[in-house]
Amino acid sequence: MNSKSIRHMFSIGVLMTTLASASFAQVTLKASIGFPFVAQGATMEPGDYTVKPTTTMGGAHLYFLRNVNTGTSSVVTGTYKATLKENVSVTPRLTFQCQGNNCNLKSICDGTSRDYSELIAPRKPKSTTEETFIEVALVKNVRNRR
Repeated sequence: MNSKSIRHMFSIGVLMTTLASASFAQVTLKASIGFPFVAQGATMEPGDYTVKPTTTMGGAHLYFLRNVNTGTSSVVTGTYKATLKENVSVTPRLTFQCQGNNCNLKSICDGTSRDYSELIAPRKPKSTTEETFIEVALVKNVRNRR
């Protein structure tokens, strides 16, 4: 191997270690989602999910979604940082934008502050079906530790 390849592999290893250690240092949230949905292009089945928020060294918000029942997982990025209005609760939640039976994950509020992450959802074709928003509560996943 040449030195450029070794440096590249080392850089990737450092990045992965940083992301892994940051994600384990943060709280894990859990949600029961009773409908299929799309999370930034990944189709996800209904079920119980863990949601692990983390922040990269560059300040980007990442969320690791994992279906506990099927093991399917996806990583989504918080594209836009937004702030909840004063009269809106900071309760941790996922918000889905739905049209008919098609739902897209639209935002994640992890409950740590008034800030939340807005995600890019694909544009829906014009339809006579009304667009709705569904909120699903996130709760802290508490485990017994020894």
